[in-house]
Amino acid sequence: MHAVYWLAVHPVNNFWLKDFRLQGVSAAFFLVDPLRRPGGTSSPDWTALRDQWEYAHLLRALLGLASLTLLAAAVAV
Repeated sequence: MHAVYWLAVHPVNNFWLKDFRLQGVSAAFFLVDPLRRPGGTSSPDWTALRDQWEYAHLLRALLGLASLTLLAAAVAV
């Protein structure tokens, strides 16, 4: 779940917040880019970013459900 967040969700959040002036811890948090992508000047298609964000959250929810199911099965056995 963490890998999906850092590789798929966080970059989209960074894109949406690029015009906001963040301070303190939030500014440091949103400066993190695990893949060290260049901050290109071209503006990507917002629908592609939205879809990436949505599918990444769906995948995170499914991974969370799988982990809860496996944990419950392990406790029951």
